[in-house]
Amino acid sequence: MSVDSIYRGFGYAKTLIFGEYAVMHGAPGLIMAMPQKLHLTLELTPCVSQPKSQFARILQQHLLKDFGLLGNIFLDDSQFFDCNHIKYGIGSSAAGVVALCRAAVQAMTPPIDFSLTQAIQIHRDIQHGLGSGIDIHASALGGILSVRHCPDHPEYNNIPPQNLPCIAVLAAHHQSATTDFLTAAQKVESSREYARIITALSNVYSSLTECVRAANKSAFLELIPCTSDLLKQLEVIIDRQILPDGFDRLISLGREHHVVLKTSGAGGGDILLAMSQNRLQIDDFLSQIPPNIPITLLNHSANHERAMP
Repeated sequence: MSVDSIYRGFGYAKTLIFGEYAVMHGAPGLIMAMPQKLHLTLELTPCVSQPKSQFARILQQHLLKDFGLLGNIFLDDSQFFDCNHIKYGIGSSAAGVVALCRAAVQAMTPPIDFSLTQAIQIHRDIQHGLGSGIDIHASALGGILSVRHCPDHPEYNNIPPQNLPCIAVLAAHHQSATTDFLTAAQKVESSREYARIITALSNVYSSLTECVRAANKSAFLELIPCTSDLLKQLEVIIDRQILPDGFDRLISLGREHHVVLKTSGAGGGDILLAMSQNRLQIDDFLSQIPPNIPITLLNHSANHERAMP
């Protein structure tokens, strides 16, 4: 096998700062890439072997379906799992799709440009037609992005880190499947109560977006608890636990250190965000978390990368 038949791609990890559920209905969202990367190696060959990983097998199928290429897929997703091989919940599927597309476009003859729209379509196909595509944006572009869900013409803007308060991304070592929560929401989205909550979330997300644009960190932090209150109401409607056990306890502890907490993503529970005016307040908060609440620090807001083309 010649060296020319080997192609590589990567995708960033990500976390959603805000935009849960309502982003699917046109509300703004804010998403942040993280330094963890999923690496993919593509070996073009007619002698295709079946990968051990189910996700790698799915990517291999899309390699043929969407790019017309035969090849072996090798994944290094080790940065997306804890020591017990539980997913952190930082977007391994989006990162894998982005990595596949990066490698595949190089392998085309002649090579073609990476397409966000194509990556979104592939990811949505993998997630049974669900998803807004904002995770693909962050995984492909890096940085912090303000995004509006628009399938055909995605809208996103780069946000300077200094416009936001300090944000620490925490893994709670609790695996939840985002598609389960989105499917449950889809079943009740025509109800009046669901529409009321989505409208309220949309209003909060719009206000948070204005705070980010104005770099009004104190107002941003004051609004964040509203998202948790509305997600608690949403739990009842979709009959799924969005906020994890012990979350109220962490919120109380956070208040003592001037730190606000929220879950990240539709499923919640697996990723928590700790936000404050400065890093020292977050560090003090982290040092006081009881040992019976398993928390791992994944990223501090001082560390933002941007992907290269």
